[in-house]
Amino acid sequence: MYKFGRRSLKSLYTCDNRLVTIANKAIQHVDFTVLRGFRPQEEQDAAFANGASSVRWPNGKHNIFPSLAFDVAPYPIDWEDIRGFNILAGKIFAAAEEIHVTLRWGGFWEDPFDPGHFEIVEDAK
Repeated sequence: MYKFGRRSLKSLYTCDNRLVTIANKAIQHVDFTVLRGFRPQEEQDAAFANGASSVRWPNGKHNIFPSLAFDVAPYPIDWEDIRGFNILAGKIFAAAEEIHVTLRWGGFWEDPFDPGHFEIVEDAK
């Protein structure tokens, strides 16, 4: 069975408990790393400036504490491994479905295509 390393745990525990639960379910089936949960203002400003994010602080799901988004990658990390990202996405979506959480996936986006990004979709009230 796979388990998270120290870096993944540090990032994961800045996330909403629902994302923590989803990640802990998914890691039972596929090896991956959690790269980012909460993103502070200086990092969000930099991500926006270099085009890695399309939203400004504090409007991103990463900018809430605990974070409503996380960035993950199959382990070992290979940014060209689209198949690995797709397999990981399937496991994450299956785990989210188990706990009745709706996620939005950056792998469905065209610009920017972001197959490591998942965020909670909150119900409109």
